[in-house]
Amino acid sequence: MIGLAHNLAEKNGTAYGRITAIAALMIACAALSAFADTNAVFSSSYLGSGNLDASIGLSPGKTYLNAVNLHGTNLTINGVGFEASYDGNPFGSTWSFSNELSVIVGGAANNITGQLGLLVNDFIYGGNPGWMTLSNLTAGQTYILSFYNRSYEAAGSGVRVQTVLSSSGASTVFDENIGASGAGEGTVLRYTFVATGLTESVMFSPNSSGTMHLYGFSTEQVFNKTWAGGSDWAGSSWVPAGAPDGVGSNASFTAAAISAPTTIVLSAATTLGHLQFEGLNAYTISGGGNTLTIQADTGGVAVLIVSNGTHFISAPVVLNSPVNKFGDGTLVISSNITGSGKGLYIDSGVLLLGGSSSYPGGIVNDGMLVISNSSVQVISNNISGSGLLVKQGAGMLTLSGTNTCHGSLDISDGTLVISNIGTTCYGGFSGSGPLIKRGSGTMFILGTNNNSGDIFLMEGKIKMGGGTVCVSNYSFEVHDVLTNGSYQYKPTGASWSFPSGSGINSNTGPFYTPVAPDGVAGGFIQGSGVISQSVNVVTDGYYNVSFMGVGRGGTLGPDGLVVQVDSVTVGYWGESQLIQSAWQNYTARVYLAAGNHNLAFLGSNRYGGDRSSCIDAVEITSPCGFMSGKSILKISSGAAFDPGGSTQNVKRLFFDGHWQYHGTYGATGSGAMFTNDIYFTGGGMVNVLLDPEGFIFMIR
Repeated sequence: MIGLAHNLAEKNGTAYGRITAIAALMIACAALSAFADTNAVFSSSYLGSGNLDASIGLSPGKTYLNAVNLHGTNLTINGVGFEASYDGNPFGSTWSFSNELSVIVGGAANNITGQLGLLVNDFIYGGNPGWMTLSNLTAGQTYILSFYNRSYEAAGSGVRVQTVLSSSGASTVFDENIGASGAGEGTVLRYTFVATGLTESVMFSPNSSGTMHLYGFSTEQVFNKTWAGGSDWAGSSWVPAGAPDGVGSNASFTAAAISAPTTIVLSAATTLGHLQFEGLNAYTISGGGNTLTIQADTGGVAVLIVSNGTHFISAPVVLNSPVNKFGDGTLVISSNITGSGKGLYIDSGVLLLGGSSSYPGGIVNDGMLVISNSSVQVISNNISGSGLLVKQGAGMLTLSGTNTCHGSLDISDGTLVISNIGTTCYGGFSGSGPLIKRGSGTMFILGTNNNSGDIFLMEGKIKMGGGTVCVSNYSFEVHDVLTNGSYQYKPTGASWSFPSGSGINSNTGPFYTPVAPDGVAGGFIQGSGVISQSVNVVTDGYYNVSFMGVGRGGTLGPDGLVVQVDSVTVGYWGESQLIQSAWQNYTARVYLAAGNHNLAFLGSNRYGGDRSSCIDAVEITSPCGFMSGKSILKISSGAAFDPGGSTQNVKRLFFDGHWQYHGTYGATGSGAMFTNDIYFTGGGMVNVLLDPEGFIFMIR
């Protein structure tokens, strides 16, 4: 169905370094902000050559907001009609393109046949950056925007690589030639999102000279199949009629359909692409001896949405696609999970995993991940994200991946073992369960702990924090005389590089109204301008890149700001977040290896003109974590504890099982009462609060 399905209808603060690639970004909200729900994700895939009409997920049983051939005639692909468009910067009633000025008819090889081959024959291009906007969306509805593409070169050529961002804060780096051996092969880029308003925008910014070729697209409304009653999957009432079963299919369970907890039993092995639960009365999908396979269309991600309440899947689950959990509610998967190892992403809400399997693929947790195991369990894949990780159940859980947890870690029950080459915990630990550190790598603890369980440092190192990196002339106070009196483009003598569209502005200059927060000057970035310098990192670790920022006053207004380290984008803040009336603090988190790195601030230049934003008080620091003072620290020979330059309180201290007396301990030069270079490294010291008999010595 083409057309409207139903009624027509900023993220400030900390950005985590998971955006990769270049400048020239857009969007009126920050790309990845602390603890903010994105509910949006990009994905992509190689499709191949030949007739692909039946294999790309288009189906007349789905609901479409639009489907468009961007240069050519009307087409029908697998029962879905595509309307024709002809010119650069095309638009329709529910969509529009900007800055895509040029049209190519044919060009390079085309080895795709069928109607899709006609769709990907001609294209529009030229956006640097270019963007697309969807309109007439329904807030709360889930959509999949799919771009159907044809390779123009071989994969890996680097010619047609794009940084793609959305107004909801999702991002990806997309090679339009992904998987292709040469020109003329099919690829697809999909953007899955929950609409927050009437519009949604996507921006394409080329990483080199090759702009994005745009051939055709469709926007699918994901959920159009609703359960209306019944206890057996196949025998239940569905609107429209027919139980969903198949790759890319969907099922929605609404709050209005039940007045008490309800279980639906699978009639046979069943495949779904997407699943949605609503309401405070719990739904349970039971297997009845059958498996539930989750598999999205080629190149897509499966979405599990729990809007509110707590809902359950007790059927054995097979994950054959990347899976994103959206919504503020709780989803409990109590069965084993198997599959092709493409991973789980918790964008919001709670996901509780209660099976005994090790879970296929990595887990990105930006909500709350609860792992409840009653027996020994090992998860070898990586766990990362800004969310809370909770260990429940009496069993021992071993995390052996390279984990980066920006949120807190709570050991409520059982024992948690960290066994790997390196883990970082930004949020600190809580709970009464013990933590065991194994493996030769360094575990960074950058949060403040509140745990009472013992900490066993068996191998490798635990380091409380990272250090500080010197940013030369961090507040732009040092510079030669400004040629314009109060400002200058490309100033000299300032330690920073100002290649174009940037400079230094004093408090009386035209680029900001509030006085500089540190000193009397700041750096300004106009349009696509750049300010950069080389910084030296002494110690590997996770660092905060922070700065004060403000938008240009008057009618010209702010420009979006991009932060890059070594040409990799680690933070972005849109025009609406750089307010004109006050300086605000912005922070991006990134892992930095020891050595020299290029730090750069770039303007996104979404709107052109003289829009500008200013920066000041630029710092690169690594927050120091703190022990709770309620834990016992036990260090084995061959392992080492680094207090991170601070004083760390512990309840008791053991070296290879031997109790140590109260006092302070540290490496040589730390200033501690007892120095020991076998069990300690780095600066700072450990303060032991209790002696072996339990006498309280000192409380910080």
